Amino acid sequence: MLTVRHADGGFRRFRIVHDGRGIALADGAEQAGIQVAGKGAIALSVGQDRYRLPARFSEGKK
Repeated sequence: MLTVRHADGGFRRFRIVHDGRGIALADGAEQAGIQVAGKGAIALSVGQDRYRLPARFSEGKK
C-alpha cells in the first residue's frame, strides 16, 4: 500500500500490484492514469491530481 498525502490534508491510496501495471488506485471510483516519465520514474494522474514517483522497471521495459 502506498499513501500520498497532500498539504491540504487530503490523500490518495495506491496498491502496488504485480500484474504488469505496477500500481493501481486502492479506493474511489476514479481510474489512475499511469505513464513512464523517463528513466526510473512513473507519472500518475487521478482526477486533477498529478504525481511523479520513482519506479523500477522489469528487464525489457522502459
